[in-house]
This record gives sequence, structure tokens and C-alpha cells, in this order.
Amino acid sequence: MTERSTVETVLAEAGVLAGMQWARWSTHRHVLAHYDPDAGHDRAWLGTTAYVVLRDRLDRVFQCGGYQPPAEDSEAGRDVLGAGLGPGELDAMPTIPAGRVARNGLNGSPGWRYQGWRFLLMSFDPGGIDRVPWPEKSHTKRRVASAPDPEQFGFIVDASGSLVMPEESASGVELPGGVQTLVAAHALNPETAKGEIFLGRPRIGRDGEGCWHWRFAVHGDGGPGDPFGHRPVEPGPLGPDTSDSDAADLPLRLRENPKEGQA
Repeated sequence: MTERSTVETVLAEAGVLAGMQWARWSTHRHVLAHYDPDAGHDRAWLGTTAYVVLRDRLDRVFQCGGYQPPAEDSEAGRDVLGAGLGPGELDAMPTIPAGRVARNGLNGSPGWRYQGWRFLLMSFDPGGIDRVPWPEKSHTKRRVASAPDPEQFGFIVDASGSLVMPEESASGVELPGGVQTLVAAHALNPETAKGEIFLGRPRIGRDGEGCWHWRFAVHGDGGPGDPFGHRPVEPGPLGPDTSDSDAADLPLRLRENPKEGQA
């Protein structure tokens, strides 16, 4: 399997992509509801607000940081998860057990980790996913984008979905053998109300090469029957059940047990 197909399959099966889909949907729903150019809100306000709210929503759905449920009172934990959300958003949140995904930033850049895969959060201009100027980004993002393509040197995917890298490549470039760092890039266009989120391995392009070794859209094509807009390679068991949903209605996923996911 290629690295891209491995990442997409492993994260879909674990419910991580479903969590990202919900976080993107809840974020953009919230931001667009409060965006008001007449109040002085501009693209900078939109981008900054979306970034902060998306970081919060990812912590919520993965139950990280301040959203980790207290062991002695799962109901109080659910109250914390739902505080500040819009109508129906808590019920639509995929059930992902606390501890499955951990907060795992890099040099101050917020990130989340599932097994051997970590993704860092980044904003980009709407429609510009293939024109990301990595040399103008932070030192951390530049370092991640400067990492060599692991498929160039060969790799083994273990049962957890992590890459087991050779300690030293044939070219003499030492490659990391632990966590593989990806980037989750998001954008929101207020004119079209279209939100995007992509996951991939960035690349500082040279000689006309693109700015990604690979990437895929987590938001997908937004087709009917899938309110969060993503069609995983292999549906994960933890994603929202949308088989009978109407794309024009508010997407809901009612939990049969209010304590589900709080263990």
C-alpha cells in the first residue's frame, strides 16, 4: 500500500477522519453564523477565528486537553463537551473514545496523534491548496515540508499503521523512525460558504514540483447522504450513521447511550 492509501484507510477505520469531518463542519457552521463584514470582520478575522475554533473542535471530538472526561462523573464530561455548541452538534459528534487520539504538537504548533501518525493544523487561502507557499510558513511547517518522501526510500507499514523507516537511507539522509508528521490544512470561503480540509504530506517544491507529496480531501465531494461531506476509502465503525439522512436537513446522530465514548 502507498503511504496515502495507508493513512486514509487507517484513520478512517479508527474514526479519526470522521472526527475531522465533524470538527470542520461544526467550526464552519459556527464561524459563518457569526461572520459579519458590516461589524468589521475581514478575511483575517475569518481565518484566525476558524483556526481557533477548529482547534477547539478537534480537542472536543478527540476528548483531549480540557475536554478529557472526568473518570468519576461521565455526565459532567458530556456537559463540558457540549458547552458552546450549536443545536444538534453534540448529537452529531462521532463517538471516539477518550485516549484514542492524543494531543501531540510540535514546537508549539498544535497537533494530534493516532498511533504512528501525527497531523499539524494549518490554514490556507480558499482554492489554494496546491499553491501553499511553504517557505513563507513557520519554521516547524518548513521543516515538515522539507522532510524527504518516505516512498523514495521504501518503507514498511506495521499493524498499527505506523511507518517503520530504515535508520539511514541509501543516499545517506537519516530518516525518522517514529512518528510521521502530516499537515491538516483548512480554508473557508465566506462568499460561497464552502469549507475545505485536506490531509497530506507537504513538500517544498523544486523545479516546478507541487507543494504536496500527496494529499486528499477530508471534506470530499459533499454528496447527498453524507452530511459531513467525506466518503472514506473504507467506512470506519465509529463514523456517523448517515445512510438515511437528507443532505438538506441538519445532520444528527443520536447516541443510544449518553455515556457512550466517555469511558
